[in-house]
Amino acid sequence: MKGTLQLLLALSLAVGCASPGSGPPLSAPGADYQVHPTGASGEQMPPWAGRERSWQKLRMIGDWLAHEGAFADDFWVVEAHLELAEGRAAYAPSEPALAEERRQAAIAGFLRVLAHPGATASQRQRAQSGLDTLDPSGLLEASAPYAIPGVLPRSTWGARPPALARLDPADAPWNWITVHHSAEPGAKPLSGSLNDSAKAIRDIQTAHMSGKNYGDIGYHFVIDPSGRVFQARELRYQGAHAYGKNNIGNVGICLLGNFEHEHPTQAAVEAMHGLIDVLRRRLGIPPDHVRGHYEWRQTACPGRYLKPELERYRHARPGSL
Repeated sequence: MKGTLQLLLALSLAVGCASPGSGPPLSAPGADYQVHPTGASGEQMPPWAGRERSWQKLRMIGDWLAHEGAFADDFWVVEAHLELAEGRAAYAPSEPALAEERRQAAIAGFLRVLAHPGATASQRQRAQSGLDTLDPSGLLEASAPYAIPGVLPRSTWGARPPALARLDPADAPWNWITVHHSAEPGAKPLSGSLNDSAKAIRDIQTAHMSGKNYGDIGYHFVIDPSGRVFQARELRYQGAHAYGKNNIGNVGICLLGNFEHEHPTQAAVEAMHGLIDVLRRRLGIPPDHVRGHYEWRQTACPGRYLKPELERYRHARPGSL
């Protein structure tokens, strides 16, 4: 049960909002809410805590999670995701065109709370109650949460089996997406064929597993010049692409090529933007948590010609509910 829930994380903060509609009354928080006027470490209540439900409050929570929430006590982080999910569920019927999108975002939020190791008993109870209301059939438990349409499976590029003993499970919520370029020394220019791309990915996997003793290829997704998106390391495992603790909760995307010396193709850039959009919706990652490798450590990665495309993405996707 725990392993399944750890995979079923949030969609994203990027669910459109307009007028709130009436919505049901604010759910009563659990008793532990009253004994947490400050976080466990003595921090003050977030500015949104205790306010009545409104779209303004949900926007406040979204902004808080993207910034102060990264350093906050687990109780308030869980409470923030829980109140976002409850609010989206309450307001889903107010605009029929957005109802299903908000319902799915609410479901993902409740699942995120249930998977969070810091959730209290009453927070879990509220999340389960919300989930039971939105998904009475319980079919979500058997779904494939990371099955992304259009992503080619590992078998497409001939992946070798991972060394499971050298992999860390992805126990933490996904909070970051990091973009890389492959820039493999001595790599031949790619023709754009599937065979060429498959061999390039296998070469990276071999370099990571045999040369660096990784449990698998370090990235979660690889994009080739033709815009094909390949599943690399499965999302059930923490990546090995951003160095040490930077890998926790961090999805790794690698574009094949060396973008210090060449421009990425338009097909690859569009595929990258599309994949990031889907991952953000499914995992609840704000646009300012999409980074280049160079923002984690001193490196030219993902190359001077790809960096502007990453910046363009962040500026074009402001966070919203």
